[in-house]
Amino acid sequence: MAKSPSPQPGRAARPARPVSEKRLAANRANAQKSTGPRTAAGKGRSRFNAVKHGLTASVGLLPGENGMALHDLSAAVHAYLAAGAPSSDDLMLLVCEHDVMGQPLTGEHNYRIHFEPGAAPPADAYWALHARPAPSYGNRHGLGSRDELVASADGSLDLALQRQSPSRRLTANWLICPASRFALTMRVYSPWPAAVQGAWRMPAVERVDDQVEATRSGSVRRHRPPQIPTTDSRRKSDALAMIWRPSV
Repeated sequence: MAKSPSPQPGRAARPARPVSEKRLAANRANAQKSTGPRTAAGKGRSRFNAVKHGLTASVGLLPGENGMALHDLSAAVHAYLAAGAPSSDDLMLLVCEHDVMGQPLTGEHNYRIHFEPGAAPPADAYWALHARPAPSYGNRHGLGSRDELVASADGSLDLALQRQSPSRRLTANWLICPASRFALTMRVYSPWPAAVQGAWRMPAVERVDDQVEATRSGSVRRHRPPQIPTTDSRRKSDALAMIWRPSV
């Protein structure tokens, strides 16, 4: 016996078979038995039925869910997407492209980074500062806690960022910079919680062209950072924070 041909595209499908009165009565009876949650606990759970939750939602967990399971899932997803990149607890990476006055960093000028006593990057491992792109001259394209840096008598630390050699007292703290526009990267390995949580902040980059000339002529004077043109202390703090931005 030949099978009936299938409906051709564009043709209307056959009308559905009518439901018998017996089936309708059975459906109505079953509906009366499924009236939704009746207890207070059940009604409390059902109100979350339409809530979107999870890693990419504004609501991470629903009441009663396992927070550690979500943490483990989040860590697994981060490790997968980062393709082996270290977490913020292992490495803090900061990038700077402007000086304290908001001007782009360029090899035409000389700069300083001044750490107050005890305020160097807090790390259990070490920290390293680099200029990007790396200059095509010189053999020292990085500077960090693994180098023999020379601190001032009061315990503070000044890093010289420039093309030409600085004064003799800063030669050990000299980072060679490229001739054109550049950016700075600060890597802090195994940073302390103070760095990760924002209690410690990287100092701003200060342009010191005039003071370099004064130092070379034999007149050594302490550099004082220029004032950011804001009157509100909170805005000033925010402006300093924006000079160094976190990167991934």
